[in-house]
Amino acid sequence: MLADMSTNTVLPGKTEQTPGLWVTKKALIKGKGSDLFAVEAKDSVKTASVLWKLSLTGTVCWTTDDVTVDGRTAMILKDKKNGNRCDQLAMIDLDSGKKLWQTTVPRQKFDELIPTALTMAKGVVATSWGDGAVGYDMRNGQKLWRLDPMKNCKIAGFTGGRTLLVLHNCYGVAPGGELSFQVQALDLRTGKTTWTYRLARGVDLANIVSSSPVVLAVGAGDDMKMTDLISLDSRGKYQATIRLEGDRYQVKCSDDVVGECWGVVIGGGQAFVTSGVNLEDVDDAANWVVSFDLKTGKAGLKFDAGHDQRMYPLRMSGNRVLATRFGSDDAAPASVVSLDPKTGKQSTYFYFGLPEGWAVDMDGEAAPEMQFEDGGVFFGKPSIYSEKTDSGVPAEQRMAFGVGPADQGQ
Repeated sequence: MLADMSTNTVLPGKTEQTPGLWVTKKALIKGKGSDLFAVEAKDSVKTASVLWKLSLTGTVCWTTDDVTVDGRTAMILKDKKNGNRCDQLAMIDLDSGKKLWQTTVPRQKFDELIPTALTMAKGVVATSWGDGAVGYDMRNGQKLWRLDPMKNCKIAGFTGGRTLLVLHNCYGVAPGGELSFQVQALDLRTGKTTWTYRLARGVDLANIVSSSPVVLAVGAGDDMKMTDLISLDSRGKYQATIRLEGDRYQVKCSDDVVGECWGVVIGGGQAFVTSGVNLEDVDDAANWVVSFDLKTGKAGLKFDAGHDQRMYPLRMSGNRVLATRFGSDDAAPASVVSLDPKTGKQSTYFYFGLPEGWAVDMDGEAAPEMQFEDGGVFFGKPSIYSEKTDSGVPAEQRMAFGVGPADQGQ
């Protein structure tokens, strides 16, 4: 155990939100109520201690997984002084626990159907809320630009990283008046559009898997699930389509958050896609990960999870893919593995067991609650429910933890 974060302050029978999960070389950080907490992420659980606690102006509304190389991230907070509106953008140093700056987002309307989006890209923090978007200088919180939605469209959200992409949901623009989607690349300092890609008619779902290289996930048909991946070049020109072939491959994306997709990792000019479970053998409910070339859409290497195992790609680490592998029952240990796209070989970093109540959904739904950082894998829960007790005393609840190789904490 590299880090363990627990609380005993949630009243019995109550639920408290514990948003966010960030890991730096020094700390594991999570939100709880109107506070952020950090515990050591490099020591054994026996000596782990709280590094810092930061009280905020309100509870955390939205977060981003993006963290700068020096440990900064952004979040949207409620404003206790203004009717608990989710319009406070703050920049936090995750190593020191200091708030670097805070500003009010000029959001007038609050549409629950289009939640606030938040991302970071090369010195810019961008947030959108359907009827508008704003970009801020990451250093000081100075507003750089404002983006208004196109006619008959809503800004669904952003993805950041090396570039900044925005997804527009448009109504009545396409022939026949049905929903259509457009993806735009924005200049980071001005917010001006550098290219636009319009998705084909008949697409019912759309999300952005990666901004660099650009990969989109789209869905068409009555099943309301992702059916294809589409790759674009750096100028927004179509390159290839990767067919997900019904239930053969399992790529899922959030209904609310642009850029939050799982079952797929992009890197090295390839997409690494999780398959569905092999249902032909009831005694071996296994899956696999397949690589696809982004320029041609053609399948490449296949990585088998192993007998009665299921594997989910997490992210790239250099030229290799990091993945977690789980057994179909609670008896077999989980593991962190490395997949080499050049040789097709798998290497196991370490095995570990999950605490009670932390079983990973076998469809990969828990993947957004996992992060691999600096040799360890970290898990977090977005909310904590405290069971009722006869004594009425709150029971201790685990919010997050991390595990790594047995010698890492020595």
